[in-house]
Amino acid sequence: MTGAQYTLRLRQRLPALLPLLALLLLPLALTQSVSQNCTNLSAPLYERERCVRESILCPGATSAPFYDKHVSPTVEYMQPVNVSMLLQVWQINELSVQDSQMELAAWTTFEWIDERLAFNETESGVVATTAFASLDPEHSEIWVPPVYLLNRKSAESGLQASATKDAVIFPNGKVSWRNQHNLGLLCVFEGLKAIPFDKLTGHLMFGTWTRPDFVVNLTFAPRGAPGREGLVFGFDDELEPNMFREYSIKMDECETYTDTIFDKNLGITYPILMYQIVVTRSKNFYLVKIVVPNIILTYLSFGIFLLDVRCGERLGYGITLLLAMFAVDITASALLPISDAWLWINVLIGVSTCFAVMALVESILVLWLYYKYKTDEDAVSPFIDIAKPARMVFNAADNAFDNPSAPPQEEEFHDAHEVHSKEAAARRKRTARQQYLHERNLEERYVAMGMRLDFFALILFLLFYSVFVLVMFLTASSWD
Repeated sequence: MTGAQYTLRLRQRLPALLPLLALLLLPLALTQSVSQNCTNLSAPLYERERCVRESILCPGATSAPFYDKHVSPTVEYMQPVNVSMLLQVWQINELSVQDSQMELAAWTTFEWIDERLAFNETESGVVATTAFASLDPEHSEIWVPPVYLLNRKSAESGLQASATKDAVIFPNGKVSWRNQHNLGLLCVFEGLKAIPFDKLTGHLMFGTWTRPDFVVNLTFAPRGAPGREGLVFGFDDELEPNMFREYSIKMDECETYTDTIFDKNLGITYPILMYQIVVTRSKNFYLVKIVVPNIILTYLSFGIFLLDVRCGERLGYGITLLLAMFAVDITASALLPISDAWLWINVLIGVSTCFAVMALVESILVLWLYYKYKTDEDAVSPFIDIAKPARMVFNAADNAFDNPSAPPQEEEFHDAHEVHSKEAAARRKRTARQQYLHERNLEERYVAMGMRLDFFALILFLLFYSVFVLVMFLTASSWD
């Protein structure tokens, strides 16, 4: 085919090729239009920012390469993306010692550099733009570090449930992503044994399971006091403790440190950021409502030693106080965790109850000894039998009836009966008085014996229990 023939055929087919040529030139025209809008400083700022977003996020709109939000912005192998994290804690929403759970109202701020999102600030006049970010890649516009709260108590209480806010993108590709959360976490509380003088220590573990340490390097943001970088309370550690809440954060004792988790199956190490939160409780509530009433009731139970053994309410007094102590114990049980560990407050309540029980047992023993020996002495009373004069009279009457031949002795019988009656009455009076004095003497003797036992028990119980209470309070801070 000659050149003339080829040119003629091309002219014949040119009308059919015009639509295809227009489609090929359209992206170039759009690119030129976007480029002109991005560099036209006289255009409205919103138009220029839209242009910047399109240039860094929309594939095909510019000559920029395709942006894949599933791929991390790692530039070189073994040179991970540095992701800094800042945790701003505001307050403790909930803390359950029984369930070993805690919920914190907090903000998280992640910062990293994604060079694919960089744009020219001078040409566009835009100092920053935004893009929707989420831990769910299907909804996010950009790549975000897959950092999760590893010890969350449920899927709704971690970062992914609330980390769905816009991220700020700066010209050099730096991304700042801040979110507000209610972080619910499972805690293995440390220091709980010293309750109510305890300082509970819980940990927040932030890490990733999809990006090892040679892809993503988690670091703490350079904010916060020395030893707890990446952790602030409020905006800048100016958070004041709320005195009307049971738990408050001990800011000076909180710490942060890095850790790693090694996957033995894959041979990969994952970075972990650890936040150690120290919490103190309002101990005055426990002291006023549980500890002090229990100690007072225990001391009052020793008052049973001051009651006379002949007092009928002696046992009732001790049992009533013991039941009151059981009521305090039941109230405290609702506020304490169920554990095999010996808690400070459980030891105090348990030993106090034992002292009250031993005081009641001592009282029962004293009463048993008093009535036992008193009854035995009465059974072998060495008094003269007051029925002896009467038996003498009845014996004389029987002799007269058995010997009818004997001469009448009526006058002698009546005289003897009258004499014996007077003597018996006088003897009964003397015997009754002697018996009364003897019983008084026995009663006073056994009462004195019981009083000596009670006095000895009172001194012993007061001494040992006071030493016990003193030792408990002195060792409360080091109970663990």
